[in-house]
Amino acid sequence: MMGALWLTAGCVLVLLLCGTSFSHADLRLELCQPISTPICADLPYNQTIMPNNFGHSTQAEAAAEMRRFDALLEARCSAYLKFFLCSLYVPVCTVIEKPIPPCRPLCEHAQRGCEANITALGFEWPEKIRCEKFPLGGLCVDNVGPV
Repeated sequence: MMGALWLTAGCVLVLLLCGTSFSHADLRLELCQPISTPICADLPYNQTIMPNNFGHSTQAEAAAEMRRFDALLEARCSAYLKFFLCSLYVPVCTVIEKPIPPCRPLCEHAQRGCEANITALGFEWPEKIRCEKFPLGGLCVDNVGPV
């Protein structure tokens, strides 16, 4: 779904559109920064929060670690891989003061689509992004539809 981002919170889906204004705008302006990481530039969101889910304090640090996935991204093995990786390394900025993790189904779709490429490249899905580490529900980022 382009132009929109799903955040799931239990059974409720919250749709954030780019440019949506929030009542906590001052807080959001202090925490948010425009996305400067080229691979994540065309996402359905254009503001990120640092530190990210891995403690990177800058987008440059996050981008450097994301480079390990270049071969998979270039292979375009999954329509979900880029969004999944960006949601981890360059997470959407919301009124919540910490990054929101991706939902497990988003991870599973990204990984499943790239299984053949992962095997062919001798690549191993990194431990810190194993899908079972991400929530099935609660507050999480998804672009594969309702969970």
